[in-house]
Amino acid sequence: MIIRTRAKCTTCDSIYTLRIRVGNNPSQRHSIRCICCNEDMIAGLEIDFNNVKAKPVFIENCEETAEEGKVINLDPDHPVPDDMLHMDMIFPWMQHVEKSFYLNKRHPNFPEKASAGPIFVDIYQVLGSHHNIVPLWNSLKKAWSLSNSGKSDLSVKALIQYSTALGLKEPPSLNEAIYDFLVRLIMPAGEELIKNAAQLWKSLESSNPAQTRKFVTFYRSDLHKDNFARAFEVFSEYFKVYSDFSQTELYAKNDTKLPEKSTATSVSFKETKQFYGNAFEALTSNFTTLACINNLFAGRKYDEFKEMTLKMYLTINKANRQSPFESQKEFSAFSACIDSTLRNSSHHAAIKLENQKVVYRSGGTGAIHKINYSEYLLKCNQIMFSLAALTCLELVIAF
Repeated sequence: MIIRTRAKCTTCDSIYTLRIRVGNNPSQRHSIRCICCNEDMIAGLEIDFNNVKAKPVFIENCEETAEEGKVINLDPDHPVPDDMLHMDMIFPWMQHVEKSFYLNKRHPNFPEKASAGPIFVDIYQVLGSHHNIVPLWNSLKKAWSLSNSGKSDLSVKALIQYSTALGLKEPPSLNEAIYDFLVRLIMPAGEELIKNAAQLWKSLESSNPAQTRKFVTFYRSDLHKDNFARAFEVFSEYFKVYSDFSQTELYAKNDTKLPEKSTATSVSFKETKQFYGNAFEALTSNFTTLACINNLFAGRKYDEFKEMTLKMYLTINKANRQSPFESQKEFSAFSACIDSTLRNSSHHAAIKLENQKVVYRSGGTGAIHKINYSEYLLKCNQIMFSLAALTCLELVIAF
C-alpha cells in the first residue's frame, strides 16, 4: 500500500507530493532533503494495522498542504530506482523483489504458480522481514535495561509485553528473549552464521569438556558483562534510526546485492554517520570470544594463542583482532563485513555526505573513497547482523 500525501517545506515553501509505501512497523520516519533550499524535512506515517489505516505526519521543517508538487517516492524497505524517484503511479518495490531476490531460487517453498486458484503469500515474510520489529525491540530494550539496573521485577513485566506481542503462552527469560529477537532480526542468512559456529562449539564441548568448562567460567566472569553492554548500545543506536537502516535490511538478511542505479530516499546521515565505527568497535572487541574458542579448537588452552598471550591479544589493534581465527571459516565469517578504513572515518566523524555519496579517506591524507549512501547503510546492516549473530553464539556458549 502506498499513501499519497502533500507536504510544503516550511523553509522555502517548496511543494512536494510524497508517495510513501506502508512498511511493517506502526511508525515510519523519512528524512528528505529539500531540492530547493537543501534543508532536511522529516515526514512519515503513523499506522494502525488493526483498522488498516495510515495517517501522514509532518515532524520537522514541513507541513501538510493541498497543492500537488514534485513527486518523491519513499520506501522503508528498498532503495528506489533512480529513474523512478520522481515518477507517479508506479510501485518501485515490485521491481526490486522480482529482480533482486530471486524468490524461487532462494526460497524453495515459494510457489512458482497457483495450481488451484490464487495463493496469497506475504513476500516480506518469505524474505525474513518481521512485522512490528521496532515495538518488539522496545519491549526487549526495556526488559534488558531494567535487568542491567537490577530491577528484575520490572524487567519481567516488560518480558510479559514481549511474549504477549508474539502470542507466547509464557514469558521467556531475558536471555531467551534476546536470542529469539536477534534471530528474528537477522534471519535467514544470519541464522546459518550462528548455526555453523554453534556446531563447532558443540563438538568442542564433546571432545574437550574440561577446557570448555574453564572457558565458560572465564567468559561469564570476565567477558559477558562488557560484551553485552557494548552490544546493547549498538542495538539501541540501530533502532533509533531504523527508518534509514531498514532501506537495505532485507538485502543484508538475504545476502543479496543492492540493485544498481537506485537511491536510499530517507537520509538521516547526521544520526547514522558514526554507526559503522561504533558497531566495528563493539564487534571487534567481542571477537575475544571467538579467539579463545579458536585456541581450544587448535588444541591449546583458551588463553594460549599461537604467538601471544591473552593479555597481549587484548592490546593489539582492533582491526587485527580477527587474525587468530581468520583461517577457521566458521569464525572468520563473523569478520567478513569489517572495513577498517570506513571504521576510522566513521568512528572519528571524518566522513561526509555529498550528493548521496558517502565520502571518506584512508587515513588523514590517504585516498578518497566514495560509496552510495545505500551502500553505506548495507555495510551498517552487515556489521550489525554480525554483532547480533555473535551475541547469539555467546548465549549458546554460556547459558
